[in-house]
Amino acid sequence: VVLGTHLVALDPFEWTMRPAMLLDAIQKYRATFTWLPNFAFSHLVNGARKTGSWDLSSVRAFINCSEPCKAATFARFAERFASCGVRAESLQVCYAMAENVFAVTQTPLGRAPKTVAADGFAEGVVSCGPPLAGVELDIRDGEICIRSPFLFDGYYRLPEKTREKLRDGWYHSGDLGFIRDGELYVTGRIDDMLIVGGRNYFAHEIEAAVNDVPGVLPGRNVAIGVNDSRTDATVVVVLAECAEGTEPEALSRAVRAEVAERIGLALHAVVPLDRGEMVKTTSGKISRVKNRELYLAGGFAIGRASR
Repeated sequence: VVLGTHLVALDPFEWTMRPAMLLDAIQKYRATFTWLPNFAFSHLVNGARKTGSWDLSSVRAFINCSEPCKAATFARFAERFASCGVRAESLQVCYAMAENVFAVTQTPLGRAPKTVAADGFAEGVVSCGPPLAGVELDIRDGEICIRSPFLFDGYYRLPEKTREKLRDGWYHSGDLGFIRDGELYVTGRIDDMLIVGGRNYFAHEIEAAVNDVPGVLPGRNVAIGVNDSRTDATVVVVLAECAEGTEPEALSRAVRAEVAERIGLALHAVVPLDRGEMVKTTSGKISRVKNRELYLAGGFAIGRASR
């Protein structure tokens, strides 16, 4: 609106069913920038026609945002679409949120994002880039805190949440991360960390592994920690919406095997669900908190769980 930029918007639910429609739109409109959550890159690799070819050379940056970026995801995307004009340096990362009127950091265009080793991440953690001009970052007990001239001034009609999250001009994001050489690395959410057998696991790492299992709908699974009444220990349950015609027991075995191989975690249970069963937030994201509550209340078909 301000700059007169031509914006092309796609319905996310239709895109999930027909992932190639994004590639068609890029080629048709000669798009220069596109923003996608991490799972969308894998969905394009897995869901676009294997023999299909598109001219994607107009894109200056495919920007990974909305969830932690995975180096392996970028590698697969770059390999699959290299013949279409995608280059390693055109794959970028942004850390953004509505509370800061979107972007907080952005990787520098023209070079591939950095990746550094970190505990608990077999593939390393991908940089989200330095803060934008005017944005200040502070890491407090592992939590990313933000201050900027365009930071919001509170949640509408939620004074208690505003006081909790906005303190002395700093927004406490609830995200975990660290800063190295002036660039931000996001490792996950505080409430996403699961401690199992004394070891820390991030729910989004588990979910990324589950996303790669054939039959699981992309971006439609959650890993939750629950208390095992028999051992009084935390165990992990995966809720996953499945494609029509998927055999639940076979999918459960595949999910268990993928998570065990990539993360070294034995799942307590896998609950295959039909499309649309899980609760979403108002922004269309799967709500881990609400789905955990629903699972504990017996709201899902617990009889389908594979233990």
